[in-house]
Amino acid sequence: MRSTLRSVKWAGFWVMAATTTGPAFAQGSAPASDTTECPKEVAAIATCYSAKHPSGAYLLAAIPNAWNGDLVVFAHGGPSVVPPTANTSKADLAKYSFAVERGFGWVASSFRREGYGVQMAVEDTEHARQFFVERIRQPRRTILHGASYGGLVGSKLVEKQFKKADGSNAFDGALFNSGFVIGAARGHDFRLDLRVVYQYDCKNLPRPDEPEYPLWNGLPAGAKVTLKDIEARIDECTGFTKPADARSPQQKQNLANLSYGKAVASDNDQLIPIRQTMLYRDKIKIEDDANLAADDKQKRIADIDAKLADLDKKLAMKNGG
Repeated sequence: MRSTLRSVKWAGFWVMAATTTGPAFAQGSAPASDTTECPKEVAAIATCYSAKHPSGAYLLAAIPNAWNGDLVVFAHGGPSVVPPTANTSKADLAKYSFAVERGFGWVASSFRREGYGVQMAVEDTEHARQFFVERIRQPRRTILHGASYGGLVGSKLVEKQFKKADGSNAFDGALFNSGFVIGAARGHDFRLDLRVVYQYDCKNLPRPDEPEYPLWNGLPAGAKVTLKDIEARIDECTGFTKPADARSPQQKQNLANLSYGKAVASDNDQLIPIRQTMLYRDKIKIEDDANLAADDKQKRIADIDAKLADLDKKLAMKNGG
């Protein structure tokens, strides 16, 4: 716990991945890089590089002018429903530009194709790390960041325990802002909910005269339905591509039924684990501060311990303990 929390440095906290043994990954195969236009959010402070991996994935990297020596390897959310392009990762770089602003190098893969494929995305993300290391700079430390679906990808990547060419750990830590770390099947339950509600209201995927299939499949195995076909059926039901006054009364009702309701305020108790982590971090800093007087150190630690105990009680009550 001490080594983990001592590594807290950026965006609240880094969850360190303890890796000891694991498979090596082919080195020296990263594609040549070209400079490319950076998103405007980092254009003045960084140089961006791009390449297309032999797998078909597009790679995008940014290295700040004032690089701190550390690298963030990003795994994006989704999975995407459209084929990747050379610009796919630029929106993510813009969104998480604060990493580059704080001196971190940044690299990501578009993933080689659209659709679900965790193991595929794991390989593509590792290729992105290799690309930065082999074609741009050698980082001091490497942090894996997975967002949404990318958190699921990142969790699997950590399990794989990739190694550098010298046998050392490829990743020094990981951060996942993702509910999908609960597990692939559980994480996609909400999609099934949406799928069932859609069929209840629209009844056209499948239509009454088409073969039925379990809705948890999304579509039947071997289906030749394209995204344009699905869009046409959704539009038929809801008229979502039409101006509001061009929709039929039934389409308006269907669209209203399928729209999200008002957001429900979150419970502050959901933040308890983060507050505990931050307090543990502060406690370690105080314990390691050689400049603090013993009495002052003891008093500060006691204050933190009291806060932690209070949070433990709140968490126990929330969980029915």
